[in-house]
Amino acid sequence: VQPRKDLIFHHGLGALAYAVSLQFEVGYGMVMLTLSSEVMPCFTGIEAYGKYKESEYVQLLAARARLIVLSFWRIPIWIFAFVICVVNLISRSYADGLTIFFQLCAVCLVLILGLDLYWWKRCLLAWKGRVSVA
Repeated sequence: VQPRKDLIFHHGLGALAYAVSLQFEVGYGMVMLTLSSEVMPCFTGIEAYGKYKESEYVQLLAARARLIVLSFWRIPIWIFAFVICVVNLISRSYADGLTIFFQLCAVCLVLILGLDLYWWKRCLLAWKGRVSVA
């Protein structure tokens, strides 16, 4: 299996955000909330099992589950976090020295949202039975 650059990027950003959160003791709640979005790999595993068993039904089921998680959990989390970031940047209601982290967070959230929107479109096509997600 070829390494997926989007997953390396996604998890690299997550590890960086978590490290910054621990170092500066800020954003623990948001980190825990976003970590809960990692339910997605469960469905990737289910799809891999479907490929192993050559079951299009299982693969389609996994793609549909991913679409639901993206639509009702991950994309809303990223939008919520981005709005909170922008509100804080505008109001400057944070401790001195954290501006760069809020700016970095806003940029990363736009990138992650773009990545999830890309997968949302792929999963929507799979839901309609037009393309394989993987």
